[in-house]
Amino acid sequence: MFHGRTGDELPADDLGPDDLGALTRTMADIEHLARSGSALAAQAEGQFVAAPGLVELADTECLDGPSGLRPWLDDLRAAREAGRDERDVAAGIAAWRLRAESTREIVRTMVDTNDRVIRESTALMSELRHRLEGFQVKAGHLGVAEEPELFRLHAAAQEALGRPPVDLGPAARLVAEYVAAVNRHGPDAPDAPASPGAR
Repeated sequence: MFHGRTGDELPADDLGPDDLGALTRTMADIEHLARSGSALAAQAEGQFVAAPGLVELADTECLDGPSGLRPWLDDLRAAREAGRDERDVAAGIAAWRLRAESTREIVRTMVDTNDRVIRESTALMSELRHRLEGFQVKAGHLGVAEEPELFRLHAAAQEALGRPPVDLGPAARLVAEYVAAVNRHGPDAPDAPASPGAR
């Protein structure tokens, strides 16, 4: 089948017999991007619970479905091999190119978006871990790190941040609870004992 997609309204004067080879390379590039985007989404889902902003292709058949780019490209190749009028083939190539470029932009956006989600989620997880570690050090300096409440809160936050997939929302709340508890023992706390020189 030629799908009836000749793109007769498009200029085809600059299209030559080598264009199908270029289209094959374009197809391979799009497929590589699609695999990369899906792999990034799978990576994020393995590392984080419900990482916000992950995207997948809305049209999962845009590449290999009945009306997808690959079967369309196969039809163009078959039409040329069968000796179909070259103007029809060339116009079909032009139409395919338009669809392919639009699809490539969509897939590239998916890759960029999923990569950004992973980087931002990883950065937040690292920030939470450093904050937790810093306040554990502070608790040690205050001599309260082993107090039951602080020990329990620290263990809960550490557990939440240490076992993938990490749920960053609850983990952030646990770290905040630990920070607040440590600060309640600090010198600025309302019930802190007065320093020797205070009156």
